Amino acid sequence: ISEESIEMRSVADRIVFTEIALDAINTSPYIGIGAGNFPWYASHYLHYKTDYDLRGDNVHQVVLGIWAEYGLVGLILLGTNILTAIVGTMRNVSRYHQQRPERIAILGTTVALLAVGLFDHYSWTLIHIQILWFTLMSAGLSIRFDSGD
Repeated sequence: ISEESIEMRSVADRIVFTEIALDAINTSPYIGIGAGNFPWYASHYLHYKTDYDLRGDNVHQVVLGIWAEYGLVGLILLGTNILTAIVGTMRNVSRYHQQRPERIAILGTTVALLAVGLFDHYSWTLIHIQILWFTLMSAGLSIRFDSGD
């Protein structure tokens, strides 16, 4: 029976939503299409420009999703935030590595969430994971965890 596998459907969907994200970026590269509007943009695109049997959803890559929704301005702000957090945490790790091994764990978890964001949108579209992400970045940048530092 000619049923498609779940993996093939997932890969095909990701390709389609990546194409839609690139179209959204070309439509409004500097200020984006608006926060949270990508699923609506994708629905409109799928209905009027394709004959795919899909519903609008988020693009499965955080960087493309942010660029499409927030534009180049939002992408630069997020990139600056992430770069500052990683560099600052690495400095703190090198300064306090013997006394504070939890900073290494914070850095590793932050980088892991960034890696997940390359393949799925949940690290950006679910609010509790956003809070976790930014809390980890802030904790890595903090100078003190307790009064002994």
